[in-house]
Amino acid sequence: MRLSVGLISILLTSAFAVSVPRQNGIPECEDGDESVAHDPGPYRGYNQCLDNCILTEQARNGNYGAVCAGTCKGQPLWGGGVNYVCYGSP
Repeated sequence: MRLSVGLISILLTSAFAVSVPRQNGIPECEDGDESVAHDPGPYRGYNQCLDNCILTEQARNGNYGAVCAGTCKGQPLWGGGVNYVCYGSP
C-alpha cells in the first residue's frame, strides 16, 4: 500500500511539472548596447559566445533597459576555423 501511494504521488507530481510552462531565460535583443558587453569576443566556440553575450536592451519597447541576449555571428579565419563575436542586434 505504501509503495502504491508513493508511486501515485510521484506520477501526479511529474504530470504537474510537465504541464507548467517553462521560461526559457533571457529574451533576445532587438537593439542591444554592445558597449556594456562583459567580453564581446572573439570566441573560439559558438556556445562560449552565447554564454558571454549578455547585453542591455536599448530598443524602445517593453524590455528597455533590461538584460537581453545578443547575437553571435561567425567570422571565418584565413587559416581555417571560425571566431564568434557578440552583436547587439540580429
